[in-house]
Amino acid sequence: MPSWFVITVKPRREFSVRDELDERGISCMVPVEHRIVRPSRHAKRRELQSRPILFGYAFVEAPGQLPWHAIADVPGVRGFIAQDDEPYRLRPADVDRLLAMSSVVAPDEDPERPISPGGDALITSGPFAGQVVKVSDIVGQDAQWVTKMFGSLRTVRIPLSSMVAA
Repeated sequence: MPSWFVITVKPRREFSVRDELDERGISCMVPVEHRIVRPSRHAKRRELQSRPILFGYAFVEAPGQLPWHAIADVPGVRGFIAQDDEPYRLRPADVDRLLAMSSVVAPDEDPERPISPGGDALITSGPFAGQVVKVSDIVGQDAQWVTKMFGSLRTVRIPLSSMVAA
């Protein structure tokens, strides 16, 4: 069964380290959050920005031991988190939480594209921020979707301005 390890990387190099390790055949994950931001404070246009949740860290999956010889020479890698001079293996529950944090997929097109019934949408603000939901209906300026809440299925209405198409 593969194990997950934590490596430390230079700040703002998380994505380049992940891409380099993937090219070398080593599975690497960087949990990200997605935000809708304005490029400048005067711009009306908004764009989707992805950034790491845990700056300076990446997570490597390896069968058995951490393949440090293949990771050490990647530009941007500083080291690994250790316990008793051995690379620390993450517990399965921690790995599940990390995978859940990184499960939100950024929309691959223009964030201003329309949201339509039956399509997926990323909620960008409010208590459901970060969730991707399937829109069931559009009512005026609100989108509706169904979720399990308080032990039963409930219809939730959210303003379209709080969502982007995913």
